[in-house]
Amino acid sequence: MGDIAAFSGEQARGIDQVNAAVAEMDRATRGNAAHSGAASSAADVMNDQTDRMKAVAGDLAGLARGGGR
Repeated sequence: MGDIAAFSGEQARGIDQVNAAVAEMDRATRGNAAHSGAASSAADVMNDQTDRMKAVAGDLAGLARGGGR
């Protein structure tokens, strides 16, 4: 009977460790998803700024050639 109780206790501790590991993986996954979303938003902003810079560069090139766009 004592062996069964000891084994049950070990099994319960093992399950607790697995649960803790799964919870940590869940937190990490959620954090990664949030960072991924922020990186995607930043990339969108950078793409918009690049497009604006290209337009300004085109305007400057036109002025340098003596005309408009």
